[in-house]
Amino acid sequence: MARLATISTASLLIDDEPSYPSKCIERAYEAAETAGERGSDLMVLPEEFDVVGGDEEKSPNEMGICEPIPDGPITTRMRELADKYKMYVIPNIREQDGDKKYNTAVLIGRDGEIVGKYRKTHLAPSEEREVLPGDELPVFETDFGRIGIAICMDIHYEEIFRVYALKGADILCWPTMSIDYTGMAIEALMYARAFDNQVGRAMCRCRS
Repeated sequence: MARLATISTASLLIDDEPSYPSKCIERAYEAAETAGERGSDLMVLPEEFDVVGGDEEKSPNEMGICEPIPDGPITTRMRELADKYKMYVIPNIREQDGDKKYNTAVLIGRDGEIVGKYRKTHLAPSEEREVLPGDELPVFETDFGRIGIAICMDIHYEEIFRVYALKGADILCWPTMSIDYTGMAIEALMYARAFDNQVGRAMCRCRS
């Protein structure tokens, strides 16, 4: 049963030289802390804030910037924050699964446990050299309704959102890496997907 919920999102400022780890990671933690202090039910963070502003060449991991889920350092810290503030958190990071990499959003529950994850299904052309596409469109149960997650380029494929609506999603969460100002373009797309399917939406992005 859907109910009213307080949802927080964040735009993370990028104004630094690339570093490892990216300074956006600490900003993401700070944003999650702020959301928790405000009593949020859900915090949605931007797409791959570990990669944005990150220096791939300085990573000690031979596979570059990525970490396993659920035991990597970013996911572990976000799980701690979710448990501390008893809120759901969706961090979107680059996932390492064996010798494969994915662009992955994780839904963490109020108790810090992993509810599930979504791997981006429609990659941008520049991404195809870095990560593999996911092949599932899961809808996740929360205590305030059902959540469907799409990431950045996915917004251009309206069928994803119709599938989520048919699966009973109440809210669409859309982390994106969109950096430059795009006028009304991305906002219009998100509103259209939500309006067409009569669901709520939560968008967040990085910005320069």
